[in-house]
Amino acid sequence: MKNNKKSNWAMWIIGGVSIIFMVVTLWFNYNHATGLGEEGQGTFGDMFGASNALFTGLSFTGVIIAILLQRQELKLQREELELTRGEMADTRKEFVTQNENLRIQRFENTFFEMISLFNTIVNNTSIQIDNDTYHGRKAFNKISEVIALDAQNNAVSKEGLRKNYKKIMEDYTVDEVLSFYISSYKLYKEFLAHYFRTFYHIIKLIHNTNGIEKRTYIAYARAQLSSHDMILFLYNGLHENGKEKFKPLIETYTLFDNLDDELLINIEAKNAYAETAFIHPKEN
Repeated sequence: MKNNKKSNWAMWIIGGVSIIFMVVTLWFNYNHATGLGEEGQGTFGDMFGASNALFTGLSFTGVIIAILLQRQELKLQREELELTRGEMADTRKEFVTQNENLRIQRFENTFFEMISLFNTIVNNTSIQIDNDTYHGRKAFNKISEVIALDAQNNAVSKEGLRKNYKKIMEDYTVDEVLSFYISSYKLYKEFLAHYFRTFYHIIKLIHNTNGIEKRTYIAYARAQLSSHDMILFLYNGLHENGKEKFKPLIETYTLFDNLDDELLINIEAKNAYAETAFIHPKEN
């Protein structure tokens, strides 16, 4: 910009000096001519005509200066346009960043509201089993225990109190294990259905949201589950209600990290899942 200003001043000075020179020359010639006679004025006119070339040259200089000034003006306009484009690009980047921040903020608001809803469902649950009432998380822990106890009682009924009943439990197929889960699910469906559905939608929300640290939010969601909760969700993922949509998410996000195998009826239900449901895949 400083160079542009210097160039402008130089051209204005040259133009100004040229105009002053022309005016002074005309004034000098006019005064000189008026003091001569007719014969002298004619002779002087012939001499003065030769100076027309000088004025023509000065006029041409003026044209050149005008062209240079115009070119300089166009250059300044181009520079201003480039600056404007740069500012617009920065504004667009800032706008995109703001939109991205708002999008993540909306996700987090929804995520934590759903986490709160899930915990409210758990805390407000109250069920009665064998004349005893269980509240909150203890209610879901008890349902998990009932499923395992039903499987054990079934084995005992076949083998009596002999140790062989444990072998029968170990030999249960996945379908047999699920049959004990389904019996309890039917009894407590009004509590379990909303409980399963809400947590599934939390995981689905994370899965469908791009541009976030998904495993960070998965870890936070998983932290809401007790050991017995994980057992219930494991069975739910094999049931027809969760096998198609929930099970793939469980395997994608290692939802059963640190699962307590001792709470399972046997290992068959666990083996029905991909290893990634329990162990984080190695990053390349």
